[in-house]
Amino acid sequence: MGETREDSETRLVSIYGKAATERGDIGPKTARLAKKLGKALAESKKIKMIATGGASGYPHIVAKAFRSENPEKEVVAFPPTDKPEGFEKSKLVRKEEWEKEFTVMALPTEVPKDELKALISRVQDFLRFTKDNNGVAIVIGGGRGTKHEIIGSLNMGIPVFILEGSGGFADQVRTSSEIPENKRDLIHYANTPKNLVKQITSQV
Repeated sequence: MGETREDSETRLVSIYGKAATERGDIGPKTARLAKKLGKALAESKKIKMIATGGASGYPHIVAKAFRSENPEKEVVAFPPTDKPEGFEKSKLVRKEEWEKEFTVMALPTEVPKDELKALISRVQDFLRFTKDNNGVAIVIGGGRGTKHEIIGSLNMGIPVFILEGSGGFADQVRTSSEIPENKRDLIHYANTPKNLVKQITSQV
């Protein structure tokens, strides 16, 4: 059998957003938006899979809501394997915990020992996976790490969808001088999770 029309229209969505490294990092308003976003993504027939960096925080909330709403859909995670030195209070979800529910992507055979280089390597794998699977990115909240994911995505030609009103760098993208001006046509905005998903699926 050949590929059906519905199969050809499915799309991977990667989730960028703030991880929780300290208590209080996660705001209740954006946490509610993250749950609604996960549900809206799961309800779309054109979205079969989402991917995330595997941290806690908003991407984790989206992933949990996505799978809870539709257990047949897949979540691919790129989580860190160990708690980074200096982050004793970190709430990052470990690889072993993700493997209980989600598909965990293997990192390169040789992961750099340097913490920063290891982080960059993991992000590059995440972005490459998104690009190779004709994916798009959604931004909810976010800090410095999310900013670099956005810029990396734009430079790779990955469309980026911003959930405005979710706080953090998501609400700074329109005015940030760090966003390449010649890539802004790849950025799309919506102020509700449902409208964001509609924009994504209308472009498939």
